[in-house]
Amino acid sequence: MHLNDQQRQAVEASGHIVVSAGPGAGKTGGVIIPKALNALGQGKSVGIVTFTRAAAQEVAARIQKLAPAEDTKRLLLGTFHRLIMLQMRRAKRDLKVLGPLEQYLMIARALTEAGVAEFAVREQAQKDIEKYKRSLQPVLPDAEASQEVLKAYQRLLEAEGAIDLNDLIVQSVHQMQAPDNPLPPFKFDLLLVDEFHDVDEAQLEWSMLHARSGVPVTIVADDDQAIYGFRGSLGYEAIKRFSAETKAAFVKLTTNYRSHQEITDVAAKLITHNKHRIDKDIQSALGYGGSAQMRTFKTRAAEAESIVALLKAESPANPAGVHVSPAGTWMIIARNNAQLDSLALQLRASRVQVANYDSDRIWQRRPLVTLAKMLRSVTSAKNADESLDTALGKLNFDPGDLAAFRAGTEGKDTVRDWVLEGQTKIPEGVRRSGSTYARLKELVDLYPRWVNMYKVSVTRVSMTGLLIDAVLAYIEETLTATNSDALADQARTLQIGADILRNESGDILQRLKSAQDAKDAAVRPNSGEPRDGVGLYTMHGSKGLEADSVWIMTCDASTIPSTEEGTDINEERRLMYVAVTRAKDRLIVSYANKGNGTRRPKEFYPSPFLGEMCFSQTEAAPMLLETAA
Repeated sequence: MHLNDQQRQAVEASGHIVVSAGPGAGKTGGVIIPKALNALGQGKSVGIVTFTRAAAQEVAARIQKLAPAEDTKRLLLGTFHRLIMLQMRRAKRDLKVLGPLEQYLMIARALTEAGVAEFAVREQAQKDIEKYKRSLQPVLPDAEASQEVLKAYQRLLEAEGAIDLNDLIVQSVHQMQAPDNPLPPFKFDLLLVDEFHDVDEAQLEWSMLHARSGVPVTIVADDDQAIYGFRGSLGYEAIKRFSAETKAAFVKLTTNYRSHQEITDVAAKLITHNKHRIDKDIQSALGYGGSAQMRTFKTRAAEAESIVALLKAESPANPAGVHVSPAGTWMIIARNNAQLDSLALQLRASRVQVANYDSDRIWQRRPLVTLAKMLRSVTSAKNADESLDTALGKLNFDPGDLAAFRAGTEGKDTVRDWVLEGQTKIPEGVRRSGSTYARLKELVDLYPRWVNMYKVSVTRVSMTGLLIDAVLAYIEETLTATNSDALADQARTLQIGADILRNESGDILQRLKSAQDAKDAAVRPNSGEPRDGVGLYTMHGSKGLEADSVWIMTCDASTIPSTEEGTDINEERRLMYVAVTRAKDRLIVSYANKGNGTRRPKEFYPSPFLGEMCFSQTEAAPMLLETAA
């Protein structure tokens, strides 16, 4: 196993160690695995903590190939949750711990019990609960709705006699700290903690309690890739506190084996604008020979079309006419899923294979779930009533007015029954001012026509397209009547989704099923790993991945940094840094001057991070500034 001087220093060092590993520095193969193998070969016991099960599986597979079976018996490897579960069981303190899916479903029940229906409030409540549950000294959320959801969630946990994954870590720390009958720490000869910049208060303290008990602890971290502050991760602060208390030796890994120097240069210029960080002089082992480009477009639609055109040009079409790029060739990154959804649909419509983004996921999110549910509701399908009710709940109507509308439907069994009669009198509880009243009145007038159009479409296929257009027009108008700028991207996603439905065959239900299932084998991801096709990732989701070519889209000031209240500009910069450092050979960063709105498209300005990256035209590091129509 070949190691560079810095990696060898980290492997051979004893006692407490801080390994500061930059992007592409080979921390897994160059430090974690060889250091574990070295200790195991000396007959020592080793613990390794990773942040994901996938990372644990990768490390385990590689160690098993290199170490004798007898040595691996002295290895414990897994996430914090797995190791703490083993720690509890060894001390005969078995607990009923909810898995991730069970936890998600229980929080959903708590939201329902607390009567929280509005999307933004539900989202904030979930964030507040996560923050509360991760804290060693929790403070109740400020928002009253979040407090009610938290109380309901705690009641449900108590009724089940269970704890969640956050409780597991917090309780282990409290029990280890207990003066009477404390929970014994592991007696490792070496404890390795990967991605230490992602630890929260409880995870940091769990690691420190092992160090205080005499276990030599090596932490591997890159504070510049700390992007989970919203979940309580401590980033640079965790490294600083560990180093200060343990007096740990410090090793920097500054050689990047992933990216060409053109890419590491712009990444370095970006991240040095953060002040509280470990300074690193990252140098590419590949040297110069790559490219870093910034492109600007007139509209976001033009930006997406350029991405599709480039992928088609560089990905050969297979016999089925699908453009397939080899695994790891292309990655498209955006700040949020909202930007990726419309692109994913556009790629599918253009027969460009996507490796990781199944269509059914997009049809389960707004706005396409709204279109799908409304179309389904006009058929005679089972649960058509529920489909209409779901669609209404996702159309940004005023919650109070919508509740009054649902409650005042003159004694009919369902809202759909009442609407089908073509009533024009909207219940008195719905306010006459504002957009909700007008849009509901229009729905009551139009809905019976849509149902008749569906009945005709059974024998006249051309009517199906007209029905799709009619429902699409209503949903688009209802969405954009609320905020045309903010919802322009949703309108584009709707239009592309409608195009896909028009191009499918069969009746409405058959078309919806085909679109949602993406049954065409030629455009579905391969079953094996790694998967061929372009990878689509959010900036958070791209962490830990890499590709030969990376395109970071919609990098305007309305998107990155986030404009949400309380946004940490330093964490947003780190998020951009993570996205940039995924690229091996080619980096393209782009933004559009205008959005996709049809009335007054919003004007966008480049993200300030683009200026900080100092894209420049030099002979050594060529930079392309391209304006596209």
